[in-house]
Formats: sequence, structure tokens, C-alpha cells
Amino acid sequence: MPRSHYKIACSMLFGSVVAMTGCAGIPEDRGLSDIQSLVEQIDVPGYVAPRIEPDSEPQTAEVDHLLARPLQLGEAENLGLRLNPAVRVHLAEVGLAHADLAQVGRISNPTLSFERFAADDYGVSLLFHIGDLLLLPLNRQIERDRLEAAQISAAAAILEQVAETRRAWFDAVAERQQFQRVERMLESARAEHNLSRQMSALGHTGALQAAQAEILLGELESMRVRQFLVTNDARERLIRVLGLWGEQARRLEVPARLPELPAMPQEIEAVERLAITNRLDVRLSRAVLRQVTTRLKVPRLETLMASLEAGPVREISDGEREAGWELEFEIPLFDTGAVRSERARLVVEQARANAESVAIAAASQARSAYLAHRSTWEMARHFEDQLLPLRNRVSRERLLRYNGMLISVFDLLADLRDAAALEARYVDSVRDFWLADTGLQQALAGGGGGGLNLSTGPGQMSPSAGDGDLH
Repeated sequence: MPRSHYKIACSMLFGSVVAMTGCAGIPEDRGLSDIQSLVEQIDVPGYVAPRIEPDSEPQTAEVDHLLARPLQLGEAENLGLRLNPAVRVHLAEVGLAHADLAQVGRISNPTLSFERFAADDYGVSLLFHIGDLLLLPLNRQIERDRLEAAQISAAAAILEQVAETRRAWFDAVAERQQFQRVERMLESARAEHNLSRQMSALGHTGALQAAQAEILLGELESMRVRQFLVTNDARERLIRVLGLWGEQARRLEVPARLPELPAMPQEIEAVERLAITNRLDVRLSRAVLRQVTTRLKVPRLETLMASLEAGPVREISDGEREAGWELEFEIPLFDTGAVRSERARLVVEQARANAESVAIAAASQARSAYLAHRSTWEMARHFEDQLLPLRNRVSRERLLRYNGMLISVFDLLADLRDAAALEARYVDSVRDFWLADTGLQQALAGGGGGGLNLSTGPGQMSPSAGDGDLH
């Protein structure tokens, strides 16, 4: 080969390598803007996209300011996204996928070979991995698919964190409301118990009724202790979800009451279509299917081209200089890639079946979540509009009978217990609605959720039969 042609060939080879490898790198925000775009694209009634900001871990003063008063729901959602280290784990996966995509755009470094046989007898070769270069577009597509899957997975983790924060916040508020209810009931019971003891000392009530009142008061004291423990457990769960610790964890307070019920439940048509269109786990299963389908092309091509190397060679022997080129490749004699190709096809079939399974589960969970949302709203509204007013009417009737000396103090205490038990079930029904509302948003946007899990308030005593007729 003439020397001028040799230089031109080397220049063209080097220029082609540089042009095809490019200079892609990791974006400054590590791909968080892409995750933000994903969560904002979700089109679900009532859905509010969370805000994701890079390097947004709040300062101590900012957290202290939020904890100086009862933590509201929106504040809890934002704080959980910024403080909980589990969120940063998923966001880091996107940065790693970006790094892998940038890395796959760079072929392996060239190999410099030097051979010397005598003082004036040696050879030099510079070999480039041409196989990596030929496989570069396919490998880039694989890594782009993997990046998309990592972004969807991180966005789903963000929505799961928000849903978990909402559930923990509603539980903590509901249990605090229940504890305050038990304390009010206990305070009233103590006052009426003292009155019962005075009347017993004067001989106006029998020893049996006085003993029954004493037992009831003891049960209420025990209920208060149990409810205190349950309330503390719910608060600690919220602390864990938010990622608080130390003095900040001890300062956390939640509002005293759950939010009011909406005037009407959401009306959503075609919940199955919304779930399959918006749910991130459905999109993730499709992205994985695209990724493994692309990988199906790799095994046989990799067997033929992965070890392909070419480059210029220069030899000097007995004072004579010779230049040329060298081509090296692996002969697929024993491993033709057939087994790897068959395995790749099985992986594709598995991914396709998984995508179908996820879509079927998404439609079913969306229907269940919507039914739970409407049913729990109707149940809580029934308590609010019908049962609680009726229970108040019964209590007023009981008080009138007590003032007319028709019933004893023990009967008044029993009525207090029954009224408190109904109020406890009402609080649980409101909590069930807000948990179902969270489940509906998760079932239509992020994935999972949708199950109806009715609360069973701890330490509740069943109302006694025979509340009496209304007159």
C-alpha cells in the first residue's frame, strides 16, 4: 500500500470511530426532568403530579418550620419525597442508566501490539474493535430501552412514595382523632362515675349498679391505653415514611381531625381504559418487552462480530519497511450463538406474557378501586347524615329519662359507651374513604392499590343491644 494511501486509510478509520462513538454523557440533573415529565403526563381525574427537584433535600430550618405546627397532607407528601432516602435510591437508578447509555456509546480502546525479533527486526500494529463499532447502534438502542424502563420505574416509585405517605398520614390523623374521642368519653365517664358513687353512698342506687359502673370505667381506662399505643404506632409509621429522625421525629404532630368528605365521589368513566393508558407498571412492562425484543437480535450478531478487530500494521525487517493492515476475528466453530438466541426468544415470550398479565391486573384493580371509592363514600355519608343524628337523638332521650329518674347512672354510662362506639366507626369510615381515594389514584396512575380494606378500630366495644324506643 502506498504511504499516502496508508495515511488516508488510517485517518478515515479513526475519524469514523470518533464520529460513531460520539460524546454523550450524563445529564446535569441525572435525568430527573424526564421523570418529572412522566408523572406530569398522567391524565387521571383528581390527580396532582408531585414535584421532583434535583438536590432538593430540605435544610434543617425548613423542616423545623414545617414541624412547628400540625403537618398538613400536602406538606407531608412533599417532605416524604425530599427526605426519604428510599426515593433517592430509585432516582439514582436513572442516573446509572444514563451512565450505561453514555458508556455503551464508547467502543473499547484500541490495542497496540509491538513485536521485536532482533535489533532491526520488529513490527507494530494498532487494532480497533470494529465489532463493537458495528454493534454500536444495536447496543445503544438496548441501553435507551433500559433507560426508559429505569425512568418509568423511578416515576412509579415516586407515586408509590406519595401514596404511602398519604396512607400513613390518614392513619395517623384518624388514630389521633380516635384517641381524643376516647379521652372525651373517659372524662365524661369519670364524672358520671363519681355521681354514681355519691348516689350509692346515699342509698339511691344498689351495690350491683355501682359495681357495674366501676367495671365499665375500668374498661374505658384500658381502652385509652390501647388506643394510645395504636396512635403512637401510626405516628411512628408516618415518621418512617417521611424519613424523620431525632428531635424532628419527636416534634411531629398531625391535625386533630380528618378532612371533610367531598360533596360527591368522583365520577370516572372507563376506569379500565384510564388504568391501561396511564399506569406506570403497564408502561414499564411494555418498555421491558421492547428491550428484550431488541436484545433478541444480539446473540448471533455478537458471535460473528464482537471479536472483529482491524487496523494498520507496520513492519521493519532487515532495513526494509512495510505497511499494511490486519484483520482479526473469532471463528464461531463451537459456539454459534444458537443457545443464546433460543434463550433470548424465551425471555421475549416471558416478557410478552408478563405485559398481558399486568394489563389484565391493571383493569381489575382499577374496577375494584373505583368500587371501593364510591362504596366507602356512601358508607361514611350514611354515618354522617343518618346514624350520627339518630344516635344523638337516642342520647338526648336517655338523658331525659335519667333526669326523670327512669334509668340509672349505669344506663347513662352504657349509653355513653354506645355513642362513642358509633363515633369510632364513623371516624373509621371517613378514614376508609380517604384510603380508598388514595388507592383509586394509585390504581389509575402508578399501579397496585384498589383493594377495599375496611378499618376495624382497635379497642372498640360493641354497642349493647336495645337502645330503647324513640318517643
